[in-house]
Amino acid sequence: MSSSTATQDNSKHAIVLIDSDTTSLTISWPEVPRARRYALEYTDATTNETNAYTVLSDKLTSTQARKRNLDPKNGPFTFRVRARDEVDFIGEMMTSDELNLLSEDEANSRMEAPLATAVGNCCAHVQWKKAHDNTFELQMREVQGGAAW
Repeated sequence: MSSSTATQDNSKHAIVLIDSDTTSLTISWPEVPRARRYALEYTDATTNETNAYTVLSDKLTSTQARKRNLDPKNGPFTFRVRARDEVDFIGEMMTSDELNLLSEDEANSRMEAPLATAVGNCCAHVQWKKAHDNTFELQMREVQGGAAW
């Protein structure tokens, strides 16, 4: 797969690629204490100017975002996020590595999403259809905005 996980030198400020397809990327980042919202920007390989980012939103309250309608010819893509409190920016800017969309072949060979169901209040049952001759690794995390896997 040509998609990649994005990190900075300081792992507590990691932007993580959590999903990609042929025209969109979904990223997540750690929650910043005291943040009321987040400003998200991106740039692509066609941008000739250094630090020429396009603002996607400066009012995000979630630590996850999906950018749709990306053109594969313009990749790879880089994102950056900065937290805001009621008045101004706080904390450090988080910048991703270069992220790639899936190729058509990668998208066509992708397995279907697994089905997870709760079993009581302490267990989950996860099942999926076998795809090709691949082996699988199952990972789990509690939903805590941008937490590491």
